Amino acid sequence: MAERDGSFPHLVVTGYADDGPYSRKGQGGFKVRPVEDRAANGQRVSSELDLAVRTQKERQLPFDIEELQSLGVIISIEGVAGFTLKLESLDRMSQHRNVADRRPKWVLLSVTAATDDRPEVAQVWISDEYRSAFLRLFKQYVDEETTTGKPRNQPLVANIGRIRGAMVRDLWQSSGEPEMAGRHWWEIWLRPEPDAIKLAKRYADAVGATAATRFLRLDNRHVVWIEAAWEDLTLLPVTAVPVSEIRRPQLIDTIADLTVPEQAEFVEELVGRLTSAGSDAAAVCLLDTGVRRSHKLLSDSLDPADMHTVFDGGATGDSHGHGTKMAGLALFGPLGDLMAGTDSVDLAHRLESVKFHVPDSAAHVHAPPSYGVVTALATAEPEVAAQRNRAFCMAVTSEPDHPGEPSVWSASVDALAVGTGIGASDDGVDLLGVPADEAKRLFIVSAGNVRDDFEQDYLSLCDVSPIEDPAQAWNALVVGAHTELTQVPSDPGFHGWSALAEEGELSPHSRTSLLAGGTKAQWPVRPDVCM
Repeated sequence: MAERDGSFPHLVVTGYADDGPYSRKGQGGFKVRPVEDRAANGQRVSSELDLAVRTQKERQLPFDIEELQSLGVIISIEGVAGFTLKLESLDRMSQHRNVADRRPKWVLLSVTAATDDRPEVAQVWISDEYRSAFLRLFKQYVDEETTTGKPRNQPLVANIGRIRGAMVRDLWQSSGEPEMAGRHWWEIWLRPEPDAIKLAKRYADAVGATAATRFLRLDNRHVVWIEAAWEDLTLLPVTAVPVSEIRRPQLIDTIADLTVPEQAEFVEELVGRLTSAGSDAAAVCLLDTGVRRSHKLLSDSLDPADMHTVFDGGATGDSHGHGTKMAGLALFGPLGDLMAGTDSVDLAHRLESVKFHVPDSAAHVHAPPSYGVVTALATAEPEVAAQRNRAFCMAVTSEPDHPGEPSVWSASVDALAVGTGIGASDDGVDLLGVPADEAKRLFIVSAGNVRDDFEQDYLSLCDVSPIEDPAQAWNALVVGAHTELTQVPSDPGFHGWSALAEEGELSPHSRTSLLAGGTKAQWPVRPDVCM
């Protein structure tokens, strides 16, 4: 049965757990640094502490806002190479009999782990009310001893290498350096005091920064987001804002927002739940830029023998990326729910690929009249290689000369769809024979993308963006898009934004056939279906 620890209500233990002493990775038990001159060491760190506190209290705020006046100071305590800090001594509450009256004396805000060239560093907030009690710890180290004859507070003081006033850079907890130029969104972690969020927003107003209206309350930290220049944050450690850490925002709305290594973990997990269809299963044949078969989610569903090209040289891979992405979409549909789920995934179809388009490549460009023949060649390649049911998926389109009217390319698609063969001729293509039921083919063709800048009245823009060649083919299934992507990103920079299209409406990317073929009523209404 799962049990909740009263101290950590957000954690649920569902398996087995063992109790054991905490130790930092690779450090073993806690070691106290041997100090030859205890008095000199204690006086040195005491002097550094006193200077750090006085320096922080003397830093003047450029605004006279009483509620932002500091109630304590933040200091940086550096360790010594090879020794760790006594962190539990750097976090203390008052000992009032009534729990409701207890308040922090000094608080451990964050810890930066030691590296090869830098010791461990702790950021500590010391209440003005209990500053003298904190200073007394160091005086006791010099003047008093325990019953065993050791200096009092020795594990704390002996392992301290240096104490100084904290700067805003000391609160930085993300990898790399913070962006010093320009305004950016910063993630500010606060101690969970009653007015923490209000004070952070008050500070943002005072320095001309922008605070997001959204915030996050956790048991032991509150989080706010502030858009500001880095220099606008420099005074945070000497104000009443209970800041503990500053981070680079990492807002995760989809799997795509994760880092590449994190995405790779989701991919590996999905591969373990995946069962591919057999070699005789129906296939989606992609007429595109090729496919990068090495992708783990695609390799078992795309045999090398099912990868073809219409170009000389035999290269079937994808150097552009479009065909590989289409392969993922054709095989799985949207991946987000599949990757975040835990159920097994049993695929019922496979993939085939014909590389027949290489964008921005002068060496592999087809003349417009030849696209009909090229499509015929691309269709023949997989049909000769394997006898199986297949649907041809073509998401490559071209701007038409006469929107909606037949072209050599669309006529070729029409002929291939009804089972008529075509061949090259001086004029472009020749029909070979009559339609044959046994040779009919399903062509699924994109209506084409709107590439202009979006407008508020986006539907009008879609209406004046005619379908692209060969989507005017009568016998192909032409696909446009509706949208379900209406969730506003959690990035605070998007607060107050709304999606251009409502859920279920035509996608702002999707073309239509309103202008295709002029006013002639006999032309098909396209797209046939929106997905």
